[in-house]
Amino acid sequence: MTKKTKILLFLLAASALLFVYLLLSSETLVMEGTKNNGRAAPTVSENRTEPDKTVAAVDLQAVESEHRAEMSKILDDYTALVGEIGTGTTTGGDQNDLIRQAEEIKSRISGLKAPVAGYKDTHLDLVLSIDRMENFINGGDNAEKDDGLKLLAQARQNFESLSSGRN
Repeated sequence: MTKKTKILLFLLAASALLFVYLLLSSETLVMEGTKNNGRAAPTVSENRTEPDKTVAAVDLQAVESEHRAEMSKILDDYTALVGEIGTGTTTGGDQNDLIRQAEEIKSRISGLKAPVAGYKDTHLDLVLSIDRMENFINGGDNAEKDDGLKLLAQARQNFESLSSGRN
């Protein structure tokens, strides 16, 4: 036998084995309503184990209302923190306390679930603002503080426009 013939026979045998395997392992589809030994044949969906796809009803307005309330508190707390940062002439202990408070606010933001896609941008702007302010507290220049203040203003504006459009 030539090498070409051997390869063709091998491929034919492999194809035959694959066909037999698929034939034996596949499910038999039975028309719904046909009889099987005097009882109704199971449907395809009864033969398979699929996860339950029921989803609990969510009151989107309530979720959004809770989000707005929490986000409003976060914005107020962060605005107050920015006021404490002031000119950046704080002692080492004050700096650590300010950074700890900023990290807590970031943690609160990351715990929120944005009910509408637009809120994600607000969350991102706030987190970036906090990062800029932390850099400023840790000895960064005034450009970091200015960037942080701009991002805070942008986040507040986004939040207010989203909130006013949802009431």
